[in-house]
Formats: sequence, structure tokens, C-alpha cells
Amino acid sequence: MSTLLPNLQATSFHVRMAQCNTANAWTARGPFTVPARFGDASHEALAARVSAIMVDISPLTRLRIHGAGAAKLLSTACACDLSKLAAGRALNVHWTNDAGGVRGRGVLARFARENFVLASIDADAVWFEQAATRFSAIVRDETAEKGMLLLLGPTAPSILESAGLAEASRLAPRPHGISEWQGLNVTVSRWGRLGGFEIACAVADGILVFDRIFAAGHAFALTLAGQETFDLLCLEAGIAIPGIDFAPARDAAAAEPSPSMVGLGEEGERVLAGVAFDQDAPAPFASVLNGARTVGRTMRSLYSPALRRAIALATLDKASAAPGTLLHIRRATADGIEDTPVHVVTLPFLG
Repeated sequence: MSTLLPNLQATSFHVRMAQCNTANAWTARGPFTVPARFGDASHEALAARVSAIMVDISPLTRLRIHGAGAAKLLSTACACDLSKLAAGRALNVHWTNDAGGVRGRGVLARFARENFVLASIDADAVWFEQAATRFSAIVRDETAEKGMLLLLGPTAPSILESAGLAEASRLAPRPHGISEWQGLNVTVSRWGRLGGFEIACAVADGILVFDRIFAAGHAFALTLAGQETFDLLCLEAGIAIPGIDFAPARDAAAAEPSPSMVGLGEEGERVLAGVAFDQDAPAPFASVLNGARTVGRTMRSLYSPALRRAIALATLDKASAAPGTLLHIRRATADGIEDTPVHVVTLPFLG
């Protein structure tokens, strides 16, 4: 059954996703409704390790930034040197407010000298649009113009090759290419830190693109996966997500950098780290202590089926963030205050 949440849009793959989503489990991402899961999110996550999964990632914001001052705008906003970024390549970026707090983070891909795409869970479109006029640049939100699928796992290259995208199946991380695919134009990229293949197509071509990849995937144990699985895989990869793990610093008058500075190569009192539990129960957004002293706080925390334990991202004082350090998490339970032992691990939890 196809169920759209009120005031939300369908992606170009919604019809096929609805036919396969027998659990009728949906969630909102930005203006879109997408599958939360198709069955058990843990099983879907394990499939990404042993075969392949396909996820509808159409809600990822894509800003097309072009014009005479596009490179200057992006170099200034993201504090990065684009002189060495060749067309067809991409890099991780983040952008900050005037006080140094990170407003957002994403992937910046170059298509031509003054033609870029900024892809992010929330690309801060209004802020870039307002800044563009000062740099003779043009910003267009093309999120609704494309459908995007993520194909991830060890059999993903074989699925693409079987589907007729042999050249794209050999892409190394970071490049992208535009392919003519049996009468369709698609862009296949490997921008994300999860290491999979992103397939972007025109909205009108979404059903045909889905059908071709899904059919080719039958021989390679392709599994459909939802947003819960995508979020878990991001956590296992050590990716802190703005708006989910922390609040983006969208207030220009903020007195000090937001926690999102952590782990982005910036100086600060705390760093981004991973903590692993010796139990299954997660502890999101809980205090982390070293003895009697509070040294940080967890972000998202989930059970990892691959590691067979709960894990969490955390912001920790530098002195307590060395891998192997034994800490404990304090949280309130129905039985009172509970302290749970954890140890610090190197990120990513899993590559």
C-alpha cells in the first residue's frame, strides 16, 4: 500500500518502494516521505556487509552552484582551496557561521570550472542563495529535479556491470561520471563516505532506473533498505549528521562554536570519538564520565548488528578520548540512575 505522510512529496521511486514496503513503514526526510525500513533494519545493515543494499536517498539536498563567481563563493564559504579540485571529482566540506560554529557539512562535486553541486542532508540553501549575489554566482536547489539511489555493498559493482553500467562500476571513490544508459542519462558518483555508488536520474526516469537495477540485483542478493539502515551505516562509519546528531549553528550571533566543530580538523576542547558498549542497549545523548568527572556526551547511539553491541558517537574532552580509555555513561532508568561501562574506539567503527 502506498502511504504518503501529510504535506510530504513522493520521490521518483515511491511507487516501486511502496510495492516492496509490505511493512508500510515510512518516515519523513526534508519534504519527502521515504521507507523507514522494509523488514528488519539490522538484517538490512548486515546485507550491506555481505552482498548489497539499495536505498532511496532522493531527500539529500543538491544545490547547483554555478556562474562566474561560483568557485570564489564556495572557496570562501567552505574555507577550502578549489584550485586542485578537477572536474569530475569531489571533496568533503563544511561551512561555518561568523562565530565559527558549523552550519552544515556535505560533499562538493565539480562538474566544470564554475559549475558545482553541493550535496548534503541539509545544504543550507537559503544561506547560500543570499551569499551568491555578492559573488556573481547562481544557486539552484535541484533536489526535486532528480531521483537518487544508493547502491552499497561488495556486490554493488557486479550489479552495475550486469545492469549495463560497466564503466560506472569501476569508479574509484570521489569521481563521478555522466552515462548514456540504454536511452537514459544518469550520473553515477562515489561521493559519500559510505563508499557506495549514487545513481542520479531525471524524476521521469525513476521507475525505469529502479527496475533495471533491481532486476540486475536478483543474481547478487540485492536487498532494499530504508532510512533506519542508512542512519545506522552512517553511525558505524563515524559520520556525525547535522540535525540528527547535533543542531547546526545557524545563528550568526552564537557566542562560541557549536559541537559540530568536533572532528572537522578544528581546534577545540573536545573531539569526536566513538564509544563501544559491552551490552546491546544504546544510550543516546547521555553524559559520559571519567570517574566522577563529566568529560563529554554521546550523540546518536544504536545497536550495531555487525559489531554485536551498542555503539555511540560522542564529544569527549581530549584527555579522555584516547582509544582504549575506559569511561562510563550515566543515564536515568526506571530503576534509578545507571552507570554503563564503555570504552573509546577509533573511528570509523567499521569502514
